[in-house]
Amino acid sequence: MVSKREARQLLKRSNSERSHSSSAVSTFATLSDRILLLFAKRVESEVDNKEGRGSRVTSEHVTNAALHMMSIIAELEEL
Repeated sequence: MVSKREARQLLKRSNSERSHSSSAVSTFATLSDRILLLFAKRVESEVDNKEGRGSRVTSEHVTNAALHMMSIIAELEEL
């Protein structure tokens, strides 16, 4: 789970001059957690063997999942 402290830090990193209400920080934390869960599910889909044994997730799986999600986000930004 993304803590409120982490959420506030992330929001500040995008624009250090902006202030954020406590409800905005809470909402950001909740929705960030949901986005991270979707990312984790995408990482799982990159693994060939769905069973427990011999199906270690590697940095390549994580990178491929991230690239896939970033390409979707880039497409949405073009709309």
